[in-house]
Amino acid sequence: MYFRSYEAALDFLYTRIPRGIRLKFPGELGLARTRHFLTIMGSPQEKIKVVHIAGTSGKGSTAYLVSRLLAAHGFKVGLHLSPHLTDIRERFQVNNRFLSREKWLNYFNEVGARLEKVDVERFGQLTYFELLVSLAYHIFAREGVGYAVMETGLGGRFDATNVVSNRDKLAAITTIGIDHAQILGKRIADIAGQKSGIIGKGNLVVTVENKRKALEVIEKEAHTKRTKVVNIKYRQNYETISLKERKVLFDFRYPKKRLENIKLTLLGRHQVRNAALALGILSLLGGRDGFELSEQMIRESLSTAMFPGRLEIRQIDRRKVIIDGAHNPQKMQALMRTLAELYPGRKFDFLIAFKKGKDYGRMLRMIVRKANSVFVGSFFTANQDLAHISADPQELIRKLQVLGFHKAKAIPTDKQAVRKVLSGKGGPLVITGSLYYIGEVYPWL
Repeated sequence: MYFRSYEAALDFLYTRIPRGIRLKFPGELGLARTRHFLTIMGSPQEKIKVVHIAGTSGKGSTAYLVSRLLAAHGFKVGLHLSPHLTDIRERFQVNNRFLSREKWLNYFNEVGARLEKVDVERFGQLTYFELLVSLAYHIFAREGVGYAVMETGLGGRFDATNVVSNRDKLAAITTIGIDHAQILGKRIADIAGQKSGIIGKGNLVVTVENKRKALEVIEKEAHTKRTKVVNIKYRQNYETISLKERKVLFDFRYPKKRLENIKLTLLGRHQVRNAALALGILSLLGGRDGFELSEQMIRESLSTAMFPGRLEIRQIDRRKVIIDGAHNPQKMQALMRTLAELYPGRKFDFLIAFKKGKDYGRMLRMIVRKANSVFVGSFFTANQDLAHISADPQELIRKLQVLGFHKAKAIPTDKQAVRKVLSGKGGPLVITGSLYYIGEVYPWL
């Protein structure tokens, strides 16, 4: 299978997005299918050191920060993010840079040449996500990265990224909350069981500030894999010193390393937690792999970090705009807390859209406490891991009315409508909800 253009390769990928009866989470079959294909590819995932990151909130930010920190220490680093915001090449970054379209296409054709060898009768066709994960491992092995930082897609235990048996893997688990309950379970312990499934035999394992029930499950999983969990704790290992509109200052302490007043340009106390986890990962890798941590490189990396769509503050059309993909209650709570700290007593206009099936009732209750007005958008994505559709804007408006909020209006998802909201008079505008919606409107901002 050979593609002459970048666009033709993307068109083929879109045919592998599950639809209809294929929308069901593939579970063990999807994992087996990915491993089967990677074996055909020569098991590239076993030829590189992998930092594997799962969790409910913060895994993308943590992965991004780990990749920056490792690159600053002189390593060639691969970064896989899921989902991507605006460009599919976000999933295959090398030292935080996109591959050229030509180079990406060459690698994709190398993978495409092996697709016909898949045992379709036994495993079925690779899905979009499984194919992209396989491509990421192939690219990172071919690029000769020192580390590949891999963010999981959904869950962990049966996620397509979870195909590494190499003991050199480091498994990191961010904070765990309720999300994707229909697949991962409705209890924290159930979800922790899925997330901790990324832990392999002898892996380094690190987590941060998880509830007792989640931590117990993670530690039990680690024990069965003959390893131990390093738990990065607030006040013991890190502490926020100050939070301002353009930076956060925090302290970090870990055996043999004490850093004070670290400047972080990703905003919010939750981002300090993600940065502390990233520094914990860096410290563990340095201890195991024999490299010294550079205070100068750490400070430079964190003080220049910029992760699009994650509590990003911009000035657009003379209006302050805050963009954050807060797509579950845990993330929405973090956003609201940060807004309260940065702008005490202020209210905001909101532009929102949530994926169908999310717990948007809880998120709307948080929003109305800080809202002057709410504009409700919609989206349908047909170019990601699944076909994602937003909750009906009128349903959200009805929910807001039940909550006693009546300044809500549905808007079409087009550039003109979004720009009209941006140019409106009033206080700061917060664009939040699904990352798929953020990705839709981001080019129009």
